Amino acid sequence: MSGFIRESQIPSKLEDSELVVKVHAWAVNPCDVMLQDQSLPFITYPVILGEDVAGTVEVVGSIAASKFKVGDRVIGMARGAAHKMPEHGGFQDYLILHQALACKIPDSLSFTDASVFPLCITSSSFALFSKHYLGLPFPTVNPTSIGKSVLIWGGSSAVGSNAIQLAKAAGFEVITTCSPGNFNYVKSIGADKVFDYNGPSTTGDIATELDKGICAGIYHAAGQVATTCQV
Repeated sequence: MSGFIRESQIPSKLEDSELVVKVHAWAVNPCDVMLQDQSLPFITYPVILGEDVAGTVEVVGSIAASKFKVGDRVIGMARGAAHKMPEHGGFQDYLILHQALACKIPDSLSFTDASVFPLCITSSSFALFSKHYLGLPFPTVNPTSIGKSVLIWGGSSAVGSNAIQLAKAAGFEVITTCSPGNFNYVKSIGADKVFDYNGPSTTGDIATELDKGICAGIYHAAGQVATTCQV
């Protein structure tokens, strides 16, 4: 089908800030299901879907070469469907990624495990750090406490799990919700206080906890309601 990139047709005409990746693993997100099931005005059909990929770098643009080299193991977020660029779609053997949407991964992380990160970490990063949402200070490798808390509702979800780690790396005390069976999990990735999202007094208990200090914001990381609330 026109627009698909096959093994015998690796794209070589790149923008300077782009790279070609040979994909070893894909992840499927609710976003992919939505794009498949609904006729959206910004998509031109036929289209190659897929957002999350993990693989190895095959070709590097001149600007991207300052960050990547051929053979690097990377993850990336594809943008083909939204930008009407089939060669940038995720669900194919080779695709073009913009360098800003790609990241190296360590040898200790498998392609399969790494492929689940791009869209989830991008979603949580926008919600927490974009000036259009909560606008929190950026995370660091060696964070120090800034004396404020963040509430992440749905901490055991894919996006919530990323949000907990990012907020913790930004120096915040992280308060979150999940089912009791996931309490140990969210604590293991950085949550400081955990509440049963379905508990009879959860809302009041969380409000009491937040009132003990300064809450920088609330991020709803599960469900289909408004996702951010700055306080």
